[in-house]
Amino acid sequence: MKTNKKDFKYFKSRCEYWKIKFNIGHWDIKYEHKDLGNTCYAQNQTYFESFMTIIKLNIDWTNMGDREKNNQELDNTAKHEVLHILAKFPEEELVVRLTRLLK
Repeated sequence: MKTNKKDFKYFKSRCEYWKIKFNIGHWDIKYEHKDLGNTCYAQNQTYFESFMTIIKLNIDWTNMGDREKNNQELDNTAKHEVLHILAKFPEEELVVRLTRLLK
């Protein structure tokens, strides 16, 4: 199964949504749509000191098992990748952000 340009556009929009939702709107996220092999749906490289990350959506989604490639899976993947940014935060700042989010 392959992701296409429409999937990539939707994926980017969902990453931007989660970026705002998780209160990291000041972060610069660059996006790439490329073949990363069949080991992951997406990956990111986070540069905490410069508030920048590169999120790559994999073209090859052949290892999805019985799951379907749909907007829900793309959204879950976007959320997962943006959460990786939060995981880089110092513990106290992460707890504060999560507390505000979980009101």
